[in-house]
Amino acid sequence: MTNLLLCESVLYVFCEAPRSIDDQDLVDRTRELVRTYAQAKQVHIIERSTNMGCANSIISGINCVLEQFDRVIVLEDDVVVSRYFLDYMNQALSRYSNERRVMHISAYNFPVEASTNQGSAFLPMISSWGWGTWRRAWSLFDADLSALPWLNKRTWRRFRFDLYGAYRYYKMLLQCRDREIDAWDIRWYLTVFRHSGLGLFPCASLTANIGFDETATHFTDPRFTQSVAEVADARVNSWPTFIRINWTEFHRTVQFLSFGRPWRTRISELIRTQLGLRVQQ
Repeated sequence: MTNLLLCESVLYVFCEAPRSIDDQDLVDRTRELVRTYAQAKQVHIIERSTNMGCANSIISGINCVLEQFDRVIVLEDDVVVSRYFLDYMNQALSRYSNERRVMHISAYNFPVEASTNQGSAFLPMISSWGWGTWRRAWSLFDADLSALPWLNKRTWRRFRFDLYGAYRYYKMLLQCRDREIDAWDIRWYLTVFRHSGLGLFPCASLTANIGFDETATHFTDPRFTQSVAEVADARVNSWPTFIRINWTEFHRTVQFLSFGRPWRTRISELIRTQLGLRVQQ
């Protein structure tokens, strides 16, 4: 689908190198597609000579763009966007550029029942399926997980980090620390959380993730995504009046993420953790 404002945009495409000789043909074909179809006002194609890994590749790409510009819009190769995606992202990045507490603009939202389909809301979280930020916020990026000891000091901090027990983000953080997963987004969430930052979310998602097969680098619960047809014409026409959490939308999100984990289980887990008992589920 044609994306409005693409002809006015500067596009950077970072092409990762193959992990092994077995991947060479797929990488070559992907690069050929990029050279053929990448179109914008300006196009810069960076073809990596060595495989950096998912996290390092994305982090270095963001750093590269923010050396040239004060804001960046980030898309991975398995995300399909609404034709109004750039309109929303550019408006939001301009509207909240000087709001220090706003650190993240998300074009994705979970498939929850929203109070309005054309608005947007601030939530104390992030999403990596089509997003943007500013140099001022990304300069705080905690690549080394230096805030982890601060998070570990208080059980209630970890409980809030897990969105009040709705989703095990803290477990992902430990997996990242132990190099069991190659993730950058959990580190970015820790950064935003540590600085009491907010992310702007559309009430109806403007992106769909189609990367849910056996070739995907990371497999995510497919109930998190919508179809391409659902997001094709999604747009945002209204913006929050105040820079604060929209608790109505947040509660809907928590309810969706806690699917199968009722409040009683989550509170029990918090209490048992506070008492120093190991929780095994």
